[in-house]
Amino acid sequence: INIDATIISSEVLPALQHTTLKREVDFLARVKTSDQQEFILHLEFQAQNEKGMVYRMTEYAGILLRKYQIPVRQFVVYLGNEQAKMVSRLPDDEVISGFELLNIHTFSYQQFLTSNAPEVIIFGILADFEGKDPKDASRVILEKLLALNLDDSLLGKYISQLEILSNLRNLNQIVNQSIRAMPVTLDIRKSSFYQEGMKEGKKEGIKEGKKEGMKKGKMEAMVEILKSMHKRGMSIPEMAEIVGVSKEFVESVVNKKE
Repeated sequence: INIDATIISSEVLPALQHTTLKREVDFLARVKTSDQQEFILHLEFQAQNEKGMVYRMTEYAGILLRKYQIPVRQFVVYLGNEQAKMVSRLPDDEVISGFELLNIHTFSYQQFLTSNAPEVIIFGILADFEGKDPKDASRVILEKLLALNLDDSLLGKYISQLEILSNLRNLNQIVNQSIRAMPVTLDIRKSSFYQEGMKEGKKEGIKEGKKEGMKKGKMEAMVEILKSMHKRGMSIPEMAEIVGVSKEFVESVVNKKE
């Protein structure tokens, strides 16, 4: 969708959509023709005019295309007595012909710094530094986070997420150096990640507790990153490959009820 007008409001919708992809169709066949064409033939029989039939058929088409990956031809056979008046075509602005691919590496990191949302700012580490030294760019991103005046717990959370994202670009060492050079001291003892880890670690001793605290903090940050990716419409295989975890782990994260 090309948007020329200024967006005046937006609403973030739930990432988990309560629906099912299990659908039973009336008739389905794989057809091959004499001229070597192949397609899926889908028939639905309707005794009544269904107001949203075009959307139901579109949903069927998406499921069938994903499963068989060949063209789908659909027909609704109307059996009712009254005049058939179901809409059979989507409006032009609702036709799904693909998606717009956005490569975060082509965006200026400065665009992410114009936001006051920390979950947006941290993605600047994956954007185009426009020739700027990565050390300087990571320092600017951290300074922007500091300028938000977050409490230590939230600041620690987003810094942990920033570290995870930096791994995708092999900048983790540079980012860690920038963190150590921060103009303020972050008291990680106030971080929920640290506190939870310390509770678990007491069984093994203070030294082991600190290790567990950091490990748990990294895990929670990774979960938040996956949730953020899922909200932006990324597929489970894509998320698994980028973050470096199994598809089963990603599925457990995105399907977990809050």
